[in-house]
Amino acid sequence: MRTYDTKESAGTAFNRMLDMAKHSVFKLGVHQNYEGEDSSASWGAWRSGAHEDSIWLMYQEPRYTDWIERCIGLRNRGVKFTRAQIVDVPLSDYTQWMLSVFREYETMGAEKVVTATTEQVRGLALPPNDFVIADDALVLQWDYASGTQGEVSGARLMEPADGPQFAAYLVLRDTVLSVASPLTRQ
Repeated sequence: MRTYDTKESAGTAFNRMLDMAKHSVFKLGVHQNYEGEDSSASWGAWRSGAHEDSIWLMYQEPRYTDWIERCIGLRNRGVKFTRAQIVDVPLSDYTQWMLSVFREYETMGAEKVVTATTEQVRGLALPPNDFVIADDALVLQWDYASGTQGEVSGARLMEPADGPQFAAYLVLRDTVLSVASPLTRQ
């Protein structure tokens, strides 16, 4: 297992992982709020009730447009990006906004997005933070700064040689996908 102790080094490891992907990338989001990373004009507009403006603003922010382009580049290389997000019901304002952003990702062909409620995954051994799997060959477990709403502080990268811990992420992915619903149905 390799450990990355800064946001920058974790981001570099994540980007390298995407560059190496040949078939699939899966991301599981387990948190309900990532405001530490998403304190954007788009979220601010949504929070004030300007939902249509929020989506327009999202397309003005490189953070989101660069991600869409990155994922479309993956798709053009034959790599499928699937995002599963665990959600509390009823949805908070932040979660509604986040899912609206994800809907735009899906509309643009950048990601396939599914959701599962906390009730649907009750009893599963969810990790404390989000993780990403590339080609069943690498798992990146994000670390978040203590006391923040989803501000990345580092990550851990695992390979099959890391044994049962690595395999548990693959099983968890498959289990979550078996109960998740497409975002477009919500």
